[in-house]
Amino acid sequence: MATLEEENRQVLNLIQSLLGAVSSNFRAVSITVDNEIILHFLLEKDNAEDREEIEDIEFEFLAMQGRLVTVTTEIVVSSRPIDEIRLPGRGVFLRRESLDHASN
Repeated sequence: MATLEEENRQVLNLIQSLLGAVSSNFRAVSITVDNEIILHFLLEKDNAEDREEIEDIEFEFLAMQGRLVTVTTEIVVSSRPIDEIRLPGRGVFLRRESLDHASN
């Protein structure tokens, strides 16, 4: 189990890796830090350009590591209301979205 200090360090590394890479198609990003690190991405639509950007984010993230770590990337594509989708781990980015569906 990772310490809070290690988790905080990895969150900051991911935030750095996301700078300038997030398109309007990104809905949420989270991270799980344990024996391995899992980067979770939620996209509204499947998009080759965004998938390539996610590969670049993972590369940048790995470059910031001071030691060998195992990193897995999980991508979920969904346009369901954001409050119905729960990415595991610690949230790093969440797009502001209208809750119009709540009034229906």
